[in-house]
Amino acid sequence: RQYVQPHPQESRKKRRRGLFSRLCLALYSGPAAILHAGIAVLFHASLCFIPIGVLLVAVLTVTGRLSLSDLQKWPSPEQIQTQEPEYLPSVSSPAAADDPETDAGTAHSSAETAETTETDSSASGILPPGLTVDLSDLYSPYALLAELSTGQIIAEHNGQKRMYPASMTKIMTAILAIEHTEDLNETVTLPTDFFPALYAENASMAGFQPGEKCRLKDLLYGILLPSGAECCMTFVERISGSESEFAELMNEKARAIGMEHTHFCNATGLHDKDHYSTAEDMAVLLRYALENETFRDVFTSRRYSVPPSNLHTNGFTFHSTMFQSLNALEPGEDADWILGGKTGYTSEAGLCLASLAEIDGVSYILVTAGASGSHHTDPYHVMDAVAVYDQIRSFVPSGG
Repeated sequence: RQYVQPHPQESRKKRRRGLFSRLCLALYSGPAAILHAGIAVLFHASLCFIPIGVLLVAVLTVTGRLSLSDLQKWPSPEQIQTQEPEYLPSVSSPAAADDPETDAGTAHSSAETAETTETDSSASGILPPGLTVDLSDLYSPYALLAELSTGQIIAEHNGQKRMYPASMTKIMTAILAIEHTEDLNETVTLPTDFFPALYAENASMAGFQPGEKCRLKDLLYGILLPSGAECCMTFVERISGSESEFAELMNEKARAIGMEHTHFCNATGLHDKDHYSTAEDMAVLLRYALENETFRDVFTSRRYSVPPSNLHTNGFTFHSTMFQSLNALEPGEDADWILGGKTGYTSEAGLCLASLAEIDGVSYILVTAGASGSHHTDPYHVMDAVAVYDQIRSFVPSGG
């Protein structure tokens, strides 16, 4: 066959018609092709990822890391759009937070990052106008100040964080002893069985001896003034029969009066990692106990003389541990605005104090705990109480 070369002008026309046809075809078939390709990609992707997702959920469910309740908690897209961002509060070291198992000095050093709340007195109507009580610069890393009649918290520093209450525990022991005793003038004989354990624990004692005869009233004073463990245990065995049963009674009372973050294991406050409270809860306890006239009379006493007994023929006198420290701290000064207090100390709890004061006709309760020191150092817990009450007195024209 003989090849005939087309005319150049005719060739150009054919090329233009071919290019135009291809362009029209592309414009017509392009969206459909793209749509078809997209559907194919999604289909094949679903075939790939759906089994993987099902397998992942199954693995997490079997290993216990995912449950139906977890899936139900996942928010909907609408909830995600309307949720406000959450911010975690600053938390001090574990010693000053949920676990009080710490040296008191370590707890004090963590107080710089702890939570402090102060209430404007002009808003509360309790304190002199303009006064703000500062509890952040105390020796004690746990502190709470409240007005007695209303229970309103005036200021607090780590007031809701766990701490060890030490012998402040005996406030609960004393009020239960009062509530479960019909006649405090009844004479009893101190048992002998618990003395060896108290001696071994180096527990604080009031001075009663095994087998000594005394009135229950004498033992009550022995609990709150010299912090006598033998006095506590005599009531424990008389009321409940055992310390574990008495601890259950303590915890029942704690729940009943609103101590929501407290657990007692014993009646004396000797250290146990599961025996804990908060400054706020101890303030609730002290306020409750002070409503009892008998408790208040004992709590605000500076000294008490026990009548002669079979083992103390001349009787003996003991003193409030708080007032002894206060008198040593400010010799010659009466400090009569501080009405009473219950001290506490263990090496784990540090120096503790729950106190009552009256300034310009208003009664206050202050709970502090965790101050570094011991029975052989300066009484930093009492020094803290004086410092706090002095803040209030400085705003009172009469000085308290």
